[in-house]
Amino acid sequence: MEQPVQEMHSAQIDLNSTGDKAVISLAFPIKVIRVGLIIQNSDANDATIKFDKRVTAGSDSGRVDGGVASLSKPASNNQGKYLYKSLDDSSAVELTCGDEIVVNVTAENVAANSFAVAVLEYCRIQEKPANLSDALLSS
Repeated sequence: MEQPVQEMHSAQIDLNSTGDKAVISLAFPIKVIRVGLIIQNSDANDATIKFDKRVTAGSDSGRVDGGVASLSKPASNNQGKYLYKSLDDSSAVELTCGDEIVVNVTAENVAANSFAVAVLEYCRIQEKPANLSDALLSS
């Protein structure tokens, strides 16, 4: 049975400008069940944050825009709140070792000094590394 494990990316995510803000690299296969942001500042502006699926670490070739999930921060003061999206079995995304999740701000929050912490909750998929095509055994 899969047991949910929470993984938190500790770097602040700057919501003031668009672009890639964080990369979460995977060393084992997972099924993403929830993504979220912990809002750290007081402001009443909206923002759009996408969790892109990068199928090859360090390469944007084959990158899927919002391939894991997308979040919309509402135009209201959400300081100290956890904004999240749960993925059910039909929308949950499976990733394997060597994949990455890129946290990308596509519509910025225009308030100065607006930050959040990206959160990823997942179930680890139990599999022997020897059975994974992207796992290599070192000599």
